[in-house]
Amino acid sequence: MSVVTKIKSGFIYESSFDTLSTEWEISDLSRIQLNDGLHIFSGGCPVYMYFNRLTNEKQFVFDVKNTYNPTKEGEIGGIIVYADEENFIALEEYFDVEKGITNTYPWLRLVRDYNVYSGYWSNDGKHWELVGTHNFGELSPKVGIFLDGNDEDMFIEYIRIFRSPYITVYNPPPRSTLQLVGRDGVLKSMICPVHYPKVAFPVSSYGVPFDGKFRWQSEEGHYVETEYLRNLWGGDEFKFQISLDLYYQEGEEFKLVEANEEEFLGHINSFNEDDMYKRKILMKVKNPHHYQFYNVSIEVGPYKDFKDYSKYVGLSLDEDGEFSQKIDLGIVNPFSEEYFWLELSRATEVDTGINEVYFSLKVNSNVDL
Repeated sequence: MSVVTKIKSGFIYESSFDTLSTEWEISDLSRIQLNDGLHIFSGGCPVYMYFNRLTNEKQFVFDVKNTYNPTKEGEIGGIIVYADEENFIALEEYFDVEKGITNTYPWLRLVRDYNVYSGYWSNDGKHWELVGTHNFGELSPKVGIFLDGNDEDMFIEYIRIFRSPYITVYNPPPRSTLQLVGRDGVLKSMICPVHYPKVAFPVSSYGVPFDGKFRWQSEEGHYVETEYLRNLWGGDEFKFQISLDLYYQEGEEFKLVEANEEEFLGHINSFNEDDMYKRKILMKVKNPHHYQFYNVSIEVGPYKDFKDYSKYVGLSLDEDGEFSQKIDLGIVNPFSEEYFWLELSRATEVDTGINEVYFSLKVNSNVDL
């Protein structure tokens, strides 16, 4: 069952540096080595690594798990936001000469919210302490990591970048309760506001990314819960939507299509000798809710910019009936299910130049909450 529809992904980048993405701009490749992580070697001048995709991102969270132990004055490293030699800000790890201690942390975090940059540190990547906040007016600075010094090297174990420290759900029913649920139970419970049509769950302390799902309780006390856990990132955005489940038959079993995520069924567009030129697949929609759905229809749609799907895909209420691009199921009562047929026509590379057909299935319905 679905409680929410994903409308935007918060994921931008993550790496444990088995390989190095071409999206990194590196000032001196001779000072970089990959060996169970990213090693940055000290030298006579600073070395910089900028992640180019962040230059045009106005909101993001940049987390770095690192090991760096400077022991002398002038040995510094960390996260940098750079416009030019006169305009930059840095979240630094360094040796404090006056105190005789090393200011270094297992995790560093930079949060950009348009022109406001906030720096944090953490011991575990979940619980964060604010270092400071700075206004920086440059619109498109370079963002990355740096090391300056002659003696101490830096080791980067992991970097993750996502859009926000929050997961947002838009348009939840006012006064009802929306819960974010993890593997071990409820992580956060929020009352949906009346005049502010969204709920924002803070997720930093859960260790982004994490496995989670949503549970909704109406004012009347009915619970609706997503059946499966999904991989969640900070900055993911969802729209509240109670919807039907969509399944397709494979052998004797029915398998769930994760509705509103990847409604792509192209992976079942494979033929064997028995299928010949057409293949029919039994589909079903299931209503696991207390609510009645009406005006239920199924419609074939595009996927991956494939525009010729209508030549190869059809729907029908009857296995031997007429197949079209849209069918109407009418009413689906609480805790019931309805069936329909999906027909796929073979597209051969020899005949058409197409060896794969891409399409989506959209479930349209109305429900009174």
